[in-house]
Amino acid sequence: MSKPYCTYEQQIELLKSKNLTIADEREALLALSQIGYFQLIGGNKSPFKNRTTKMYNDGVTLDDIVALYRFDEELRHIIFRYLLMIERSLKAQIAYVFCGAHGEDQSAYINMSNYNCTRDGSGVNHLVGILNKLAANTTDYDYITYQQQKYNNVPLWILINAVTFGTMSKMFYYLPQSLQSRVSRNYPLFPNQMESILTFLTKWRNVCAHSERLFSLATKDEIPTLALHRKLNIEKKGTQYIYGKRDLFAAVIALRYLLPIEYFRDMKLGLYVLISNFLQRCKALPEEQLLAQMGFPENWESMTRYKL
Repeated sequence: MSKPYCTYEQQIELLKSKNLTIADEREALLALSQIGYFQLIGGNKSPFKNRTTKMYNDGVTLDDIVALYRFDEELRHIIFRYLLMIERSLKAQIAYVFCGAHGEDQSAYINMSNYNCTRDGSGVNHLVGILNKLAANTTDYDYITYQQQKYNNVPLWILINAVTFGTMSKMFYYLPQSLQSRVSRNYPLFPNQMESILTFLTKWRNVCAHSERLFSLATKDEIPTLALHRKLNIEKKGTQYIYGKRDLFAAVIALRYLLPIEYFRDMKLGLYVLISNFLQRCKALPEEQLLAQMGFPENWESMTRYKL
């Protein structure tokens, strides 16, 4: 059966019955009304609860849970900012190499023969359909309307701005290998590694954009094993790395490969400050446990010491 409706007051009593300390019920009511029980409690309770009894550990307060929620909120802002940088850069590069090979007429990017159809013809057909629909969209994008009305043509270097991260990832996947290589050579990655990373980052970009829980996320997709995994001496279980494949640290590793080093250093500093401030505010969650939830090894800060 679905869980019954509870008033804010009932929600507070429910939390107290699970050994959660609530010092100020007015502040608790305000937090629940502004954030919502599911958003606040659902994704943030696990680090504070006993797995066997399902009760909160002694001394855990609602303020601790709110602090973790705010931490995750700021974490999304940091990761999202740098994902957007990567998105803009890759869109520009994909459009540049594609137009360099096929020209600026919109007929080029809706021509299936300009893609690697041997991978998946139906996938290419779907991609072309998306691009064709965007090029005809004179309602949502002023710059597309202008191009259609004035030139009856929307070059890819303009259309690409309306493409989602996921569609951009698919476009890279279906590019001929020669064009993939021209994009990938701007990064310390092979085309197949770039494909996997873009597929992986699509999920993280969507999580950030839709304000879903980030700090403890683990995805089905994973990034490929890269030199940085070995250089950081990340612990293994058998032959598999236990961190940095499907977790938040995997996204950070991907950003290390895709961002200019100066931007990555700025991001790493932002993460360090955010983590440090949170640990000062929330004594109920030890650093080791927080890093484990995020998939961060203890030496994560050293990742800028190594060349890729």
